[in-house]
Amino acid sequence: MFIILLYEINSTEEISSKNIDTFILTNLRIKGLSFEKNNRIFYSYIKRLSLYQVIVFKKSIPSFLFFKSLYENEIFFDKDYVVVYKNKNLFYYQKLENEFSISDISAFLKQRLGLENIHTSDISKTKIDKNKKYNFIKPVKSYSFRYFIIYFFILLILFSSFEFNNKKNRTNFEEIKRSNKDLKKQLEFYSVSKELKEIFSFAQTNNSKIASIILNNSKIKVQIESKNKKNIYAFLKSWIKTVLKISYMTKKRRDL
Repeated sequence: MFIILLYEINSTEEISSKNIDTFILTNLRIKGLSFEKNNRIFYSYIKRLSLYQVIVFKKSIPSFLFFKSLYENEIFFDKDYVVVYKNKNLFYYQKLENEFSISDISAFLKQRLGLENIHTSDISKTKIDKNKKYNFIKPVKSYSFRYFIIYFFILLILFSSFEFNNKKNRTNFEEIKRSNKDLKKQLEFYSVSKELKEIFSFAQTNNSKIASIILNNSKIKVQIESKNKKNIYAFLKSWIKTVLKISYMTKKRRDL
């Protein structure tokens, strides 16, 4: 039994092969997904929907990626799911929650994906092509949980030490609490100021324009504009560890 996770990532255009791994992994981490060493990620860009369908395989790779397709565009039906092949390779996965006729599902997928002349096939009668190859994204294993455990024990030790000293020296807890709060505000201000300086420096050296900046406590919302997509990708790579959300838009040039 295979285990998969399905995601959709909006994008007004197809991302270049050089930047697609960073783009996909960043969006998945923003959604809170952590990875294991044996995870594999498949993606396909659906131009008609302006989005990427992303499939994360948690354990084994299922056989529906390796069907021997006899037609350029083909739909393979199973009782629990449907897969669409385009140019004889996996293009789209659809889980079936209810029972529908094959003709209804075919009509829906043709309209949704904008594909014509699709042949329908029964998975039970389909052969496997062992020579079929895919370029999966192989994420680095996430150590977030381990870091959390280490962080927790450090806090526990510090708290125990504080309690011991508190009983011994009768320290005023409320005073320390206020001091910590003031220190936190100072550190947040310093961090924000430092990051703003780095953002403006990046814009100046990469032919980019800071369209707007909104500060909300220790968070910064930045809108960057650039005529060259490579500058946007460079910014993403530089700030990938601190970015919480990404919105990517393109503007088409109009001839006067």
